Amino acid sequence: MIKKYLLGITFLLVTFFSINCVSSQQAPYQITSQPLIAKDGAIIGAEEREMIRALVPFFTAITNKDVKAIKELNPGLRHLSDEQLLANFVSVKSYTLQGLENVSYDDEKLRAVVLYSAELIKPGTIGRNIAPYQSNIGLEREGETWVISEWRQIKGEGSDMNYFIDILSRFDKAEKRYGVKDLSKWDGL
Repeated sequence: MIKKYLLGITFLLVTFFSINCVSSQQAPYQITSQPLIAKDGAIIGAEEREMIRALVPFFTAITNKDVKAIKELNPGLRHLSDEQLLANFVSVKSYTLQGLENVSYDDEKLRAVVLYSAELIKPGTIGRNIAPYQSNIGLEREGETWVISEWRQIKGEGSDMNYFIDILSRFDKAEKRYGVKDLSKWDGL
């Protein structure tokens, strides 16, 4: 009788642990976005669309100085106090996501070259001060959300003028692709 009881308990424990081991091995995330045709006639892949949908809230959070959302979407900034984080963006009036290039997905991470601009607050200047940027950005899943796992700004090579001409032509190409300068206003979200 005791042997049957121990055998039953052993069977239940083995079953329990094997189920937990199998369920803890998470299947790769399946991209849920659907591809669509861009304004320039090219295809915007599901991965590209997914990345845009994930990045727009981050750029909006910086523009709105929403510290909670910034930290939720970029774990690398969570160690900063709210005051430190806001100090990093004190001279930024707005961030604008303008386009993506070279989007890839390897079942764990979305990666792309991200084209964006910042309107900078520069006292004593007239007009708007827009700075163009490009960065290699990676996103990973954290629960049900994409979060920023890497962000490396790409510096221009050669003269500043060549960099400026190159990035502005790429911004122009992105605008033709998406039909907007600001992807938070894109009809493909």
